[in-house]
Amino acid sequence: MWFTAVLILIVGLIFVAANVPSVQTWLAHRVSDYLSRELKTTVYVEKVKLKLFTSMELQGLFIADLHQDTLLYAEALTMNLNDISTKNKILDIHELKLQDGGFYLREYHGEDVFNLDFILNYFSSSNTSDTSSSSYKITVENLRLENVRFKYEVADDTLQEHGMDYEHLDISHVFGDINDIHFINDSVFCQIRNLSLMERSGFVLNSFNGDAKLSADQMRINQLSIKTPYSDIHTDLTFNYDSFPDWIEFIDKMRWNSNFQNSTISFTDIAYFAGEYLWGIHNTVKLTGECKGTVTRFRCKNMLLQYGQQTLFKGNFGLTGLPNIE
Repeated sequence: MWFTAVLILIVGLIFVAANVPSVQTWLAHRVSDYLSRELKTTVYVEKVKLKLFTSMELQGLFIADLHQDTLLYAEALTMNLNDISTKNKILDIHELKLQDGGFYLREYHGEDVFNLDFILNYFSSSNTSDTSSSSYKITVENLRLENVRFKYEVADDTLQEHGMDYEHLDISHVFGDINDIHFINDSVFCQIRNLSLMERSGFVLNSFNGDAKLSADQMRINQLSIKTPYSDIHTDLTFNYDSFPDWIEFIDKMRWNSNFQNSTISFTDIAYFAGEYLWGIHNTVKLTGECKGTVTRFRCKNMLLQYGQQTLFKGNFGLTGLPNIE
């Protein structure tokens, strides 16, 4: 009986101490030093807030890549936990919330890997039976993004003047929720809800919802709903590709299949993804039907298409040569 009482007292003292500012500062320094040693880069945490066995909040978080450039920063990164075990190397997160932060993905000159790879390698292991490995099993039920920025840059590549430049992406004001994140073999599944953002090119996404699957050769989003200031799209959308670098040559290599339902698509939005050829065209198309192919060569069937006020088409068609509208 006395042992239980002492244990409760000790836990209570730890809980009280963890909420004292000086103790929080000490914890932050210990966390920073530990992560810096483990990842072999600069990691800084300004403050740590703990609720024993339930949640942890890191304030003023900064992680550098191996070139000492910014990889991740956040005013606050909060984890509400279901389970954590250092012995079994389990981190089961109920909710992970990133506030006022940024994530910068880079491919440096002369390197064929991203600046994130050293962290992915740290959390992975080819031998799952090796309990001495640093590999953790990490699961996240919900990821909440509040005013987040994402940048992707390929070193020494020329910046594109108009539209979306896939080698110089700069996405800001990201808000949204990614729920039920889970892995099956090499695929990740999740539900995307109320995602909104802005891109350097001027493209604005008001709302994005769908049930997504991402693997090494496919991205599929069912019950997809996209709203921008000019477009309102409802479809099941699939992208098939040979490898992730195919995204950089999106127009020629990405094979897509989409089943549009009562959708409105504006050329104002399409122009951001099709280079300079459609720039300045602001008409909209209303459509229902199935399309598949690549941007340069695709076919549509059972289409009901309305362009402007007086053009209506019903049937099948194919189009070759985009984005060169001439």
